[in-house]
Parts: sequence; C-alpha cells; structure tokens
Amino acid sequence: MAVNSVRSHFVKRILHLTLAAAMLATLSACSNTAATTTETSTQSDQATVGEDQSGSVDIGDAEVSSDSKLPDGFPSDVPTLDATISGSTANTGTGWIVTYEPESMSVVTAFLDKFSAWTEESNFSADGAVLASYTNGTWDASIIGGEDAGTISVVYTITPAD
Repeated sequence: MAVNSVRSHFVKRILHLTLAAAMLATLSACSNTAATTTETSTQSDQATVGEDQSGSVDIGDAEVSSDSKLPDGFPSDVPTLDATISGSTANTGTGWIVTYEPESMSVVTAFLDKFSAWTEESNFSADGAVLASYTNGTWDASIIGGEDAGTISVVYTITPAD
C-alpha cells in the first residue's frame, strides 16, 4: 500500500512539473504575442494589454499574465523568489505558476533554502539546472530552474496539498 501511495505522489509531482514546463512555454508565447499585437482589448473583457505590452488573458478558469507581479490570490504564506517576474498564471482553485528571471543561480539556491521548514520530496540538480519539490501539508511547491544562453529562468508552481 505504501508503494502505491509513493508512486501516486511521484506521478502527481511529474504532472505538476510537466504542467509548469508547459506553462513556461505558454507564457513565453503569450509574451511574444502581446508584444506584436496592435488590437486593444477595449472591445472585450477577456484580455487586457497595457501600453507597455504587458497584460493578462483569461483562458477558462486560468488568468495568464505577463505583468511583473505575483498572480491574484497567490498565498502569502509561501516563499517567493527575489527576482524579476516575467509572467504568471492563476488557475481558480487549483494553483499558481510564476515565471522568474533571477540574476544568478545563487539567487535560486538562496530561494531553495527558504524551504528548509518544508518537507523535501525531490531535489535534483545538474549542469546548471535544478528540479525540486516540497510540501508543508497545506501547499505543494515545484521549482524548475536553469540557465540557457546566459538567461536564467525559474518556473515556480504552488498547488494545494492533497
């Protein structure tokens, strides 16, 4: 029975991390689309694009944003990364995804240290990349980070714990 529970939890973590990676790609695509879109959202309550080309789009129960702030409803009792936010997603009732652009991997390491009071479920790092997950009984946190061509990106997912 314990093996099935561990396996189930592992599968859930893999799904969270896959979702986070997919959302990173989506946020990047949304950001690029917003930068080239000339149509404004004054005719729709579905999308808002500011003069600086930042904004948000509602997709079903999810709000995808290129604003440099935490998504609406983001829990105040979870650690945050001291870095620029390049995008975020808030999905009503199921969690939040924040994409950061830290200045160095040492900032990412300091961020992971903030989870010392949480239960570590996984932690893998190699070749300048990190994949980690934690829980505190209320929230599950998944962190995917790495450097590519001099740019560091971190995808941070928070979901309610089982």
